[in-house]
Formats: sequence, C-alpha cells, structure tokens
Amino acid sequence: MNDDSLREAFSKFGDVEECTVLKDRHTGKSRGRGIVRFATEEAMKKAIEEMNGSELEGRAITVRQFLPKSQLAEKKEEEVKEEKEEVK
Repeated sequence: MNDDSLREAFSKFGDVEECTVLKDRHTGKSRGRGIVRFATEEAMKKAIEEMNGSELEGRAITVRQFLPKSQLAEKKEEEVKEEKEEVK
C-alpha cells in the first residue's frame, strides 16, 4: 500500500485533499495505517460507512473519523454533557 493506491481507493467517495500511508521511520515500511482527508464531511462520512470493515489489498480495514486530541477532548466533554442532560 502506498499513498497513490490509498488515494485511488478512497477518491470514489469525493475529493481527497490529503492522503498519506504512515511509515516506520526506521524501516520505511508501512505501519498499516493511513490518513485520508476529504474536501467535504459528506465524502468522509460516506467513506467511513462504505469502507469500514471492508478489505483493501487483502487486509481488513477499519475506517473512522480522525480527530486531533484537542477536538477529541471537546467531543467527549459534549457527549458527557448530553448524557447528563438526558438523565435529568
């Protein structure tokens, strides 16, 4: 798997702004992970829905939304707040 084949696999869902296969810094080999950034949230959601749990180049893949740690913390806070409101 390389950047081009990853881009090709995901571009059917929409415009891909960035696509990178993460590599081991010592060996240069794929770490089995990649990042795909779409131009629209709609394309991202469609890719997650259709590609999560599928196979790519003979390997089962997990596809999920990536959030930086700062946004992930904010999202968790919002979820906790919503759960507390539902309990009331």
